[in-house]
Amino acid sequence: MIAIYIHHTTSFISALEIFYAQLPHYHPQKSYIESQLKNIKTGERGESKVFRYLEEVSFKEPPIILRNFITQVHTRRVIQIDLVIITRRYILLIEVKNIAGHIKFNSVPAQLIRTLPETPPQAFDCPFTQLDRNLNGFSTLFPDLQLPIYTALVWANASATFDFSSQPPHTFITLKRLPLFVQQLEQLPLVLPDNEVQKLLQKIITKTQFFQEVPFSKRYRIERAELLEGLFCPTCHSALKRFVRTWVCKVCNVKAHELIALNILSQFAIHGPVLSISEIRKQLPEIGADAIRKVLLQAGYAAEGNTNARVYRKKIEGGD
Repeated sequence: MIAIYIHHTTSFISALEIFYAQLPHYHPQKSYIESQLKNIKTGERGESKVFRYLEEVSFKEPPIILRNFITQVHTRRVIQIDLVIITRRYILLIEVKNIAGHIKFNSVPAQLIRTLPETPPQAFDCPFTQLDRNLNGFSTLFPDLQLPIYTALVWANASATFDFSSQPPHTFITLKRLPLFVQQLEQLPLVLPDNEVQKLLQKIITKTQFFQEVPFSKRYRIERAELLEGLFCPTCHSALKRFVRTWVCKVCNVKAHELIALNILSQFAIHGPVLSISEIRKQLPEIGADAIRKVLLQAGYAAEGNTNARVYRKKIEGGD
């Protein structure tokens, strides 16, 4: 299988972990961002489970699988699809949920109600509505697709129980049935020649390359001055300490020199896609300009502008 990570990769989560660590413990947004991190990591674990079960499928040809496809349909609408499977026979859009407890699906209003023992019921957005939106958005972005598009809601938590008030509007399957479902789709006739699949893939990836996620500081409405300066460990959220010629996380008890690059690159997710070295050093004053420049160039960032107003931006794959 060919797996392509579009957004919300490990580096994205690590950047959010560092952003969380930069918030003082008394900040009013601290607990909310902590809950967001928990939800994202729970979803990532669910998607990883789904990916492992997809490896059981006997694909007739290697599929292309996009993880965390996020792009704009128009200026005020963004879609996020957990998994997109592309073959010469079909396209499959998958929404993954990894929620435990007793799950009840209400149709009016469209809503998911989760109940845990000794806990009040908790309402969530309906994942079938999310699939409706994703299917509509994907079809709007690519109106000339020759391939049939299928959808599925895959439940990755094996301990969950379910109650439906009506027939599900999309395919609903538990994790272990996923390979059987995809194997049935593999029996569909060939639609696209091989070279057309690659053209479609390039068209889809191009749609994501020009989409920039809202930086964390803007999304959570937090000013730079509210953040703590320095390097942080994304695992335990403690500040890294300088020791001789390296950096260490005293809580995790590991040398953390490689986390310098992660802290530098995380500034783009935190503050915006275009930054100067002086802007990065405002948050990381202990790191010299030459060291920052070296990390940026090695990570594929391009310099723009003259010396006095030089900024760095991530190069677009295939661009100049």
